[in-house]
Amino acid sequence: MRFVAGTTDMTAVCSGQSSGLCPDMAAVPGGQTACTREYLVSVFHSLNAICPDLNHEWADWLIEVTESEAHLNIRLAVASAVCDCGALQPICEKAQRILEAPHVLLPLAPALLRSQQDGVRLPPYSRWLVDLFSEGARDERVFQGQISRILHERYPNASMGLENDSAIHRRHNINTNFDNLEISPPFAEACREAINRGIVNLIDAHEIDHAHVMSNADVLRLRDPTDSLVRPVSKPEKIEWLSFADSLEDFLEFRDLEEAIANALRSRDGFTSLFEYSEQRGVGRDDERSAKVCIARVELFGVDQSCRTFTEEDLISRSIGLDSSFRNLYRTEIARRTVPPMGSLVPLVAVSRRMFRGRWYGELAALSSLWDDTIDTRSFQDQFGSGDSGDSVLGRVIEWQSAFDQNRRLHEPRSLGSLLEVDTALLKDFANRHSLTIFAKVELQRTTDKYKPESRMTWVKCAKVVRVH
Repeated sequence: MRFVAGTTDMTAVCSGQSSGLCPDMAAVPGGQTACTREYLVSVFHSLNAICPDLNHEWADWLIEVTESEAHLNIRLAVASAVCDCGALQPICEKAQRILEAPHVLLPLAPALLRSQQDGVRLPPYSRWLVDLFSEGARDERVFQGQISRILHERYPNASMGLENDSAIHRRHNINTNFDNLEISPPFAEACREAINRGIVNLIDAHEIDHAHVMSNADVLRLRDPTDSLVRPVSKPEKIEWLSFADSLEDFLEFRDLEEAIANALRSRDGFTSLFEYSEQRGVGRDDERSAKVCIARVELFGVDQSCRTFTEEDLISRSIGLDSSFRNLYRTEIARRTVPPMGSLVPLVAVSRRMFRGRWYGELAALSSLWDDTIDTRSFQDQFGSGDSGDSVLGRVIEWQSAFDQNRRLHEPRSLGSLLEVDTALLKDFANRHSLTIFAKVELQRTTDKYKPESRMTWVKCAKVVRVH
């Protein structure tokens, strides 16, 4: 996958038409909504991926206009954008200081009376965020009181907020193309802002554990800045998990397991899959295929050849740590990330679960730092770490999303996922160089339930480890 410009504005900036870019936008951070300011910072982060030579045009300015920002995720996004863009060390240190707790305690504003807080219901993800960060607060009632106060300032009729947002969602017709439309009603935005500002207030008042906040700050991220720079495609034909079972009973009993796994691990065009996360849903209403849903996760890993021989059961239990992936990392943060060995098991990829704003986007993988001596980092053609050697591509990433199903699978795409592949000959050379035997861990979840949210469906699960090289 290659990073591509997603807007003509960025193209114009990269072509040199950037004169006055920051001064013209200087009013935005202080004058627009928090959501607008979050997106602005994300745009600058995206800009760096395609025009890294322009960071001197905006990095220092971005810090200046957000130094007084009372919104935690905007502070975090600015620090990430500036430090990732390769800005000078003094500028990066200045960005990091925005995240530090002040030495002088700042008192909290009075909270609302309890009677004013009653009757306000938050959206599910906002409620989860409040519960999560309350764990780090010295007094969770103080934290929740601050959120309620800010929410009433931002959305005066807060007791009707969830109902008003629900009406907006009911009027929205889920798209049937490949776009991933974002619904962000006013009350949901107000809740996000109240939580982010409430956390900052408690940090300034020394009323919350700063380490707890920073270790969970990724759940506040708005989006991956590189989302606007990549183009998801429709599902590749080689991704198939539904067609091998002859009946629904065979499907749920995993009687097609060997054939399905062989298809997933088959080398094609000289490439082998290192990681696959895919969701596939049957289309239609009547035939058996339409009832099938399969969520598949395939990850290759190495086993030190100097260790004793393990049984499949041993490898399954020892590879549980492979599922403990990172969370909400940007694409540029996943690439070449260090993943420590798990005893005799050696992970080959870095994986991040992606759930921005409470919406599940699956998992995404990139080559770990273990590949640095196999694929020279200087040969990279993109920031995702695939690289090439002359005209020979050594690794590739595919992301896809199919149309949303308007029948039984309403609100879910017919398929979505990501695939990380590497040159087969290179994988064998890599295994020999590191004295590794390569295995694949395959985890499947399946259901044939109909007409209910997938969180309420009955799923059957299966895990298997097979040798690859």
